[in-house]
Amino acid sequence: MKWGYYGQSQTAHVELSFYTADYPTDTPKVYGPYDLSTATTYITPRFRARLMSLRIDSSPTEIGTFWRLGAIRYRYEQDGKF
Repeated sequence: MKWGYYGQSQTAHVELSFYTADYPTDTPKVYGPYDLSTATTYITPRFRARLMSLRIDSSPTEIGTFWRLGAIRYRYEQDGKF
């Protein structure tokens, strides 16, 4: 994440949720929300699924804060039988 405007306070925070499912017709399971701020270096959610999507929320009442999504890095491990 990129937090705040250049040269200004970087006090924004966002909530990150993971939606997982095994098949496209399944109802997704929700993991989170995880609260992220400048103090958060990484999070370690654990889930098992074939499909995953992300949802990023922020509060519109935080006037004067700014954030943007940079390059996403996500580590995963294959699980199950071959």
